Amino acid sequence: MIIFYIIFVALVKDKWSKLSDGVSKKHLIWDEIAAELHTNGFRTNPNIKPGVVCSQKWNNLLKEYKTFIQLSEKTGSGADVLEHKPQFFY
Repeated sequence: MIIFYIIFVALVKDKWSKLSDGVSKKHLIWDEIAAELHTNGFRTNPNIKPGVVCSQKWNNLLKEYKTFIQLSEKTGSGADVLEHKPQFFY
């Protein structure tokens, strides 16, 4: 599973300029990412469009990251918050 996320994050990083340019159609870019994951041997649920799955996975990673940042910036948050960094924080 860790290998999946390493490849996934690398693919998103490679496509980030297109994902954030405001011109490109994001669903097509997520479909490209899903296709590249498929060629690397990673399969998605056949009942859901692979690009949608990739987009959801990315949004979930971002949500974990943002939640961690908010908790760690709160006044009085203990060291236990810092011990539970998201899996791919860096």
